[in-house]
Amino acid sequence: MKLSAPPFPPRSRPPLPSAPVTSAGYAHGSQWRDIMSYKANCGGCSRSPVWSNPDVLIGGAPAGSVGHDNARVIADNVLRVAAFR
Repeated sequence: MKLSAPPFPPRSRPPLPSAPVTSAGYAHGSQWRDIMSYKANCGGCSRSPVWSNPDVLIGGAPAGSVGHDNARVIADNVLRVAAFR
């Protein structure tokens, strides 16, 4: 069993097949990136201390999108993770 929210590797390699498509890191152009994205994805921009989540705003812009929503991946798996023994 695997909870998968891998970082988005540099230069736009897609997530692993076992990872939900919504689990990739997110970069807002060259302005900022979430905690799962690499500097190379945005030209060395600063990292914001948030998981990608389209419901969270940073400077008025969503911190994710429908295809970049680590917060949802984590929330969708909370019961499964809580059951680990």
